[in-house]
Amino acid sequence: MAIKPEIRVFFEAFWAGFPVYDNIVTHALSLTRDVVLVDNNPDVVFHKGHSAGKFPNATTISWIVESMNREGEPNYDNCDYSLNSCTFDDERNYRIPFWATQRGPTGFMDIDNLHNKDIASRERGCCSVASNPMGRRLDFYPKISEAINVVHGGDFLRNTTDQDEMWEKPGNSDYLEKIKFISQFKSHLCFENDDRDGYVCEKILHAFYAGCLPIYWGPKNVGEDFNKRAFIDIRDYPDDNAAIAHIKEVLNDGSKLQEYLNEPIFPDGKIPYHATPEGLNDFFVKIGI
Repeated sequence: MAIKPEIRVFFEAFWAGFPVYDNIVTHALSLTRDVVLVDNNPDVVFHKGHSAGKFPNATTISWIVESMNREGEPNYDNCDYSLNSCTFDDERNYRIPFWATQRGPTGFMDIDNLHNKDIASRERGCCSVASNPMGRRLDFYPKISEAINVVHGGDFLRNTTDQDEMWEKPGNSDYLEKIKFISQFKSHLCFENDDRDGYVCEKILHAFYAGCLPIYWGPKNVGEDFNKRAFIDIRDYPDDNAAIAHIKEVLNDGSKLQEYLNEPIFPDGKIPYHATPEGLNDFFVKIGI
């Protein structure tokens, strides 16, 4: 067996509890290299967000996890390359969809066999778990709530106590409380915070993981990541009223709902290559690390 070359890696400025051994970057590097995590003398530095400057004697890569609408575009005066969750046309940049950074509710998990579940026995129709009144949530969530019964488990429009346990842990926890809650419903409103091209968060993945039909709003190129026939994208309708009418029809017709559930979650039934460790590893090999 061939011995993999060693690469010394430092993750800089990431949050407490960041899974340094179990994230898409470490998985990608491990395909062809022996990854050694270090605090000094690294070969490559991954800096969360925008690096303040290039790391001496190492390749510096800014990892812009959140939307560039909020964090801004990569500054190559302070880094050599960038990873980010948005579409950005520069050969020094690689897009890792936000949902693919850890891929799942508890860490970097294998979702090759992920599929919609049989939800015919579920009596509850629609839910949301939104904390921030941002983007299209502001007008669509109240409007659809007037047309159908939507159980809101987050701070925004919260109308239930079913989700109290979600706040027992700080931050987003491991998402298991959220998954448990939305798994009671046939559909889940999972709107993004904004619509920057490529910024597809974990929200739609959580809906699929819970076996819900995702009702989605976000970037227009979401179809690069997920099969558009497997969820309802309100961008596809001329106005909110048309979207809501279709949602009501689907939730009231088991055969129409099942048509969505029978679809593979990903285009061509497999995780898009750009969202895999293998795709990211190709980028690392191309840039010489």
